[in-house]
Amino acid sequence: MRIQKQILKIIRSPTKSYLEANWQFVHVPRTAGTTIKYLARLHFLNNILSNFIPVNRHTVNPSFMISTLLRLPPITNRNSNKHFTYTDLSLHHQRRNSTPPFFFACFREPYSWHYSIYKYIMKNSKHPEHHLTREFPSFSAYLRYRYINQHQDQTSYIRSSMGSQVNYTINFSDISNSTENLLKKIYFPELSLLSQININSADTSQFTADIGTLDNHDYAILNRLTERDRRTFDELFSC
Repeated sequence: MRIQKQILKIIRSPTKSYLEANWQFVHVPRTAGTTIKYLARLHFLNNILSNFIPVNRHTVNPSFMISTLLRLPPITNRNSNKHFTYTDLSLHHQRRNSTPPFFFACFREPYSWHYSIYKYIMKNSKHPEHHLTREFPSFSAYLRYRYINQHQDQTSYIRSSMGSQVNYTINFSDISNSTENLLKKIYFPELSLLSQININSADTSQFTADIGTLDNHDYAILNRLTERDRRTFDELFSC
């Protein structure tokens, strides 16, 4: 009965389970976050089962893990879909007077991130800006709209206004090496599957084509939108 309750707790409210871990994932939109959430659920399920079934916890069987991952129910819990920022989660731990966990996130090249957001809104009919965005004739028109209206960049998710930030950032463009280095810092072996799972990213050829249609004015807008993220990207991954 105890194992059933723990498993149901993770399936029904995965976010609550993440808050009890000694590491915590900060989900920046369009950076493989949903996949990492599934892997986190799998991780917690494995930890529960390991208390009842003797297994070698340091061994990951990719085919078994991926098949188990695909059988997990969709993440539909309202709170689990909210994109909590690093600031949100840090304040949560301050209110609880708890020791902050090891925070990590995933960060992608800023131009491709904006394009991925655009494509996601276009495809997702439930997104509040879907119908408006569908009216734009091109990516450049969307950029003009995004520049005029309030936007949130990746940096706002992983860094506080006081300058503190997550402990580790996965480079979306180099997931394999980034996750390998992260796994030296935290125990989350299921994360090694990230490089083996097909992550939905912006179509490279279409991205190149749409970027190629931008004129100098549009490029200037894109550069203003991505200014802070480009600085952050260079700071994180230029070494």
